[in-house]
Amino acid sequence: DIDILESRHEVRELWFKRDPQHLASSIAQSLHGARWADVVFAWFGGFHALFPTVFAKLTKKATIVVASGYDVANKPEIAYGNMRPGIRRWMGKVIFGLTDTIMAVSKFTAGELGNVGVDSSKIIIVPHGFEANQIPIYPSQRTTAISIGTVRKDNLKLKGLETFVRAARHLAHVQFYLIGDLDNSADQLRAISPGNVEFTGHMADAGNCHLVRRAGACVQVSYYESFGCAVAEAMLQGCIPIVTRRGALPEVVGDTGYYVPYGDPRATASAIEEAVSAPVKQRELARQRIIDVFPLSRRHERLLATVDAVVRGDTLDWTRAE
Repeated sequence: DIDILESRHEVRELWFKRDPQHLASSIAQSLHGARWADVVFAWFGGFHALFPTVFAKLTKKATIVVASGYDVANKPEIAYGNMRPGIRRWMGKVIFGLTDTIMAVSKFTAGELGNVGVDSSKIIIVPHGFEANQIPIYPSQRTTAISIGTVRKDNLKLKGLETFVRAARHLAHVQFYLIGDLDNSADQLRAISPGNVEFTGHMADAGNCHLVRRAGACVQVSYYESFGCAVAEAMLQGCIPIVTRRGALPEVVGDTGYYVPYGDPRATASAIEEAVSAPVKQRELARQRIIDVFPLSRRHERLLATVDAVVRGDTLDWTRAE
């Protein structure tokens, strides 16, 4: 998004630091930036966006906040989401209440803004966008499965990482790769993982790495998902997606993948077994869906149009994701 905005506008980035040593400086920079800018643009309606949004309102400057995931979620059963009762809920309601335009990344996220209680007329849907490379899809026999996501305590159930590694017990002939940064929670997963699971740790450009380009299945069996960028990136590489019917995952996958119940390792393993032997044609359909439905060019066009509209005070009517 920064690259898109910089293609037409002068952009100044604010890395809001909330630790005591830098908080005062971050607040001062927020005020200075709001005075300077025509538009204040923030990703997520969290604490980092509070002061910039308030100062923008006080200086009569336009604001855009992208809503995506934790900032609009209310899932106490997995201890997830800022819209659970507490100070974060209050802050989120202030931020989204003051914001001129809220950009939801999916239809699902637009619906989740009901947790916030904002005026629906200022919600627009601008999905993520992806640029396809020209690398050909590898042959149909791609006998590995991957899942992409940071391994940390709050992600084990949220992203279905436990289900992924447990599914490996049912498919000894398939190699499983969990791609992403690791914290101490990886030890918990290793304790239940069979020998055909490998933890890669951090990999630069994970969605386009060699493991993804050669994988047969991309597994994202999440409890909650505001979009699913890792799934879309893997689909561009010819991976067959295996997901739950939760959050925005069905919006991304459509009819190009397999759906399994949340928390069901055996059903996940069964879907993986089908996916790793899928023909090239099926892989091309998954790739083509992302190219057709979520092109980067559309996000580029709509993001710039949104900025122009909020500066002019115009009303946008993008209530659908097409």
